[in-house]
Amino acid sequence: MKTRSATVLAALALALGAGMAHAADAAGKTASPKGYYKWTCQDFLDLDESFKPKVVYWAEGFNNKGKPDAAMVDVQGVEKIIPVVVDQCKLKPTEKLMKIMKSAKMTAGH
Repeated sequence: MKTRSATVLAALALALGAGMAHAADAAGKTASPKGYYKWTCQDFLDLDESFKPKVVYWAEGFNNKGKPDAAMVDVQGVEKIIPVVVDQCKLKPTEKLMKIMKSAKMTAGH
């Protein structure tokens, strides 16, 4: 059951990620016209609070591309890194989000 839930959640996160290039912030404007891999922490912080966890889940799936367990997302592990990503991005708003994600995974022991 846990595996099935993780698979369903991963599919949902990846489906939501398809619209990320057109994600709107609270003011209704496009958050970032650039590709996700080029996002800075400021691009991430500018998103609506409710959308940030979805971005982290999508990024986790994106980072796992090409790995045998890419269809699986460690839900508990990702939940642990969300606040770490937000905190680190607040400290380094010009840093690339992908770099912060990798650092947050190591910090959280994920």
